[in-house]
Amino acid sequence: MPAEDKVTQEQQYVLFELAGQEYGVNVHQVLSIERIPEITRVPRTPKFVMGVMNLRGEVLPVIDLRKRFALESFEGKEAQREQQRIIVVKLEEITVGMVVDMVRDVLSISAEQIEPPPSLVGGIQADYLDGMAKVGERVMVLLNLEKTLNQKELTELEDFRGSIG
Repeated sequence: MPAEDKVTQEQQYVLFELAGQEYGVNVHQVLSIERIPEITRVPRTPKFVMGVMNLRGEVLPVIDLRKRFALESFEGKEAQREQQRIIVVKLEEITVGMVVDMVRDVLSISAEQIEPPPSLVGGIQADYLDGMAKVGERVMVLLNLEKTLNQKELTELEDFRGSIG
């Protein structure tokens, strides 16, 4: 296989941890990685919406991925809060911050290392996943960010952001 073919089949993923499991999102979907800023809580939003943050003058909704995927709460783990980060991503036309336990790495993963996801991984339905990546001894769950929120939820977040921003 020519070297240029191999390069085009590899994609980079931002790897992060959530409830003890390693996940990855395509680096092209990530705008930035931020420390947790002050988050303003907003009433009458879905439970997985933590509130909003001000990122360089732009008001962004912040989603708790643990709550979105109905994973164990982060409560009582204060020592680990310092490692939490917000991965800022663009979902369709809206920019959103997603809280993760920690960001680990950026890794190149080839198409041959990705397998279809099982129906349920760590409590997360396969609908949200692009696949499972096996790199050496590591196994990572690759999230499909476009499916993390459905169209109704994206519209609600856009309306919500528009009303306060």
